[in-house]
Amino acid sequence: MVFRKNLSDVNYDDIEFLLNQKIPESDILDYKQQAINDDDLVKDVCAFANTRGGTVVFGVQESGRGGYPVAIDGIHPSNVNKERMEQLILSNVSPRLHTRIHVVNHAINGNVFLLLQIPDSQYKPHYNNRTKKFHKRFEFQSAEMTEQEISDAYKGRFYTAEEVETYINNLTAKEENALILGNIIVIPSILDRRLINTDDIRDFSWLDPSLIDPKPSGSLIAPSKDYLPSFPQPFGFGITCKRHPAGVQFNEALKIHRNGCIQYTKEFGAHANGIKLIHEKLAIKILHTLQFATDVLSRYNYFGDVRIQVYLKTNYNRTFIKLPNSFSTLHPNDEDIIKVDREFSLATVEQDFSRISASIMNEIFNHYNCWNCHLFDKSGNYVWSEFNR
Repeated sequence: MVFRKNLSDVNYDDIEFLLNQKIPESDILDYKQQAINDDDLVKDVCAFANTRGGTVVFGVQESGRGGYPVAIDGIHPSNVNKERMEQLILSNVSPRLHTRIHVVNHAINGNVFLLLQIPDSQYKPHYNNRTKKFHKRFEFQSAEMTEQEISDAYKGRFYTAEEVETYINNLTAKEENALILGNIIVIPSILDRRLINTDDIRDFSWLDPSLIDPKPSGSLIAPSKDYLPSFPQPFGFGITCKRHPAGVQFNEALKIHRNGCIQYTKEFGAHANGIKLIHEKLAIKILHTLQFATDVLSRYNYFGDVRIQVYLKTNYNRTFIKLPNSFSTLHPNDEDIIKVDREFSLATVEQDFSRISASIMNEIFNHYNCWNCHLFDKSGNYVWSEFNR
């Protein structure tokens, strides 16, 4: 990875670090002294997306092709138009590609640096509508792809989708002693590399429960800074934060897999003249997990597409949902497993986590013969007062 932080948090010190450490160009990093023409920009974006993603830093002078920074003068702000760059990429790369663009102010001369981050796309190969060609990133340059490389990329689309499906199925196959077992999974759509290194506990100092506080919070059902069950510890596939509540046989756990998969597992059932689905708590955990996943994956420079699955399994034949201020009790259609799947770009999850959560909860309520979940309004915004009845 280029930066060990979210792109939006990159500042002048990080650019200066590239200079002082003489970080060279590579297949995931490119320097540009000034803005480039539209054709070259689209070609470079396609090439990075068709390889394994990367970052272009505008405003850095390099020592030569494939070299390291020798000056960080930046570029004049008048030469920076984020909106136009974004529209140019959206209009000329097919399938459509979502990138991230960030402007960093120069600490001395009033210029700026423009950072363009391109994802490792699940939907490669991407076609350049301007040149009518496919391009790929090699060590220091972008080049046209061969017919074999294009064919292999198309085959890879189907392989990665199957690989993700198998991985999710393995996560949810384990039997647990729970009334209603809930798994909330957010997983990158590409699993062909180790995203997270788990060799050093110091790398996870940010996983402090007192520092993690997704929205909404501040009530009995969602206390402030209560999302992480505990401090992190290693396990076979990455790191986990878990707790064993008193009097409950089932562990609550948040797991971060090395491949970037985020898995939140919890008991969502309660005895109440039957087995009641605690749907308020489920909705809160979906909201929180989507926010947490975007933070984790962005921190490790992944912002491509993600697969989201909410998986509920009951060990009993009949469960129910009790609506507030109502005498009606909702029962499912004799199903002991409810599985809801979605797929979005990570940028969409970051911006629309509430709307996505609403869509998932509405589908779960459909299983209970109800049109929608009362915890969200028609626009998909969570209604905090409904959680606190």
